[in-house]
Amino acid sequence: MYLPPILLQSGTEATKNPLEILLSMRRMKQGFSLSKIGGRLLVSLISVFLTVLLLEVGLRLFVPVSDMPVVLFDPEVGVHLAPEQSGVKAIGAAGQIKGWYHINAEGWNSLHEYSEQKDPGTLRIAVIGDSYVEALQVDVDKAFPALLEHLLQSDPACTNYNRVEVYSFGYSGAPLSQYLSMMRYVSSHYNPDVFVINMIINDFDESLEAYTVHRHFLRFRPGNQGGFEEIRPEPYTPSPLRRFLLNSALVRYIYYNLDAPSILASISSGPGKQPVIGDIPPADQALIPDLTALIFGKYRRISEANDAGLLLVMDADRQAIYSGQPPRLGHARYAEIASQTAARLGIASVDLTSAFTDDYRQQWRDV
Repeated sequence: MYLPPILLQSGTEATKNPLEILLSMRRMKQGFSLSKIGGRLLVSLISVFLTVLLLEVGLRLFVPVSDMPVVLFDPEVGVHLAPEQSGVKAIGAAGQIKGWYHINAEGWNSLHEYSEQKDPGTLRIAVIGDSYVEALQVDVDKAFPALLEHLLQSDPACTNYNRVEVYSFGYSGAPLSQYLSMMRYVSSHYNPDVFVINMIINDFDESLEAYTVHRHFLRFRPGNQGGFEEIRPEPYTPSPLRRFLLNSALVRYIYYNLDAPSILASISSGPGKQPVIGDIPPADQALIPDLTALIFGKYRRISEANDAGLLLVMDADRQAIYSGQPPRLGHARYAEIASQTAARLGIASVDLTSAFTDDYRQQWRDV
């Protein structure tokens, strides 16, 4: 049996200091408990480290973990992809959806290296949009701008041209207002013969400052004297910590493959709830037609200044189509605003809802 040193002293000394004996024993007990806790904590930390290390190695060896291109800020156009990157964007726990991307020297996902010079006899089309145009989820040669270029090269209507080029300018999350910034950039550098603006449901209200998802995009707010004020994109400084963390396959797997932001958003919004497109206060809804007319008018002036054609494309409500439902109210309302505004301004436009619906019914519904 172990006895504290103080109890091994002479009986006279020990009996003279009973309080000291008790305090000594208590200190010894506390020291033993702290040592035990520290040991367990150290074992736990080592276990966590080894688990993370095994997951990191296992993901790199056996699972298609998503890469993600680095972004930067260009004062002329706002935030966009940094040049000269390649990788694979993967979605799903097993990387079921994979797309190879190639960011060219100008910072856009394309097989082309863009040239400011245009050879005689060249038809150059600039496609501007958000993630549907950026198209990181499919191989870059399968993105619709690349497919469009391939189709037009063999189209009889283009036989008078020596060359057909389709340059794509897409950035995830960009709204109508940011397309204007991108269109100005394209106009000043690449002299296209045709501008194609691909629009989706949420492009309209997110052009208002109150609903923007990215302060590094061009946006608008109601002016004090009526009309709207244009707000330039705010400078963006990449986070060194974020870039460091993205070197980890485990971090990228959780964030991109498993789409952690969407999972967290679903949890915070409650079970079964989906965001309602266009669900903004009536006072702000009333601003959308005038804002759309303002932006469309600016599109038209840029195309006219370049002696170029302009086509506005309203993408389909794919979520509704794939679930067998009619277009959501927000899509129908904004598609009508876009169509009516384009017609009033004499701009060619097309709504892809019917085309996507028919294609899905014929080819994909039973897959």
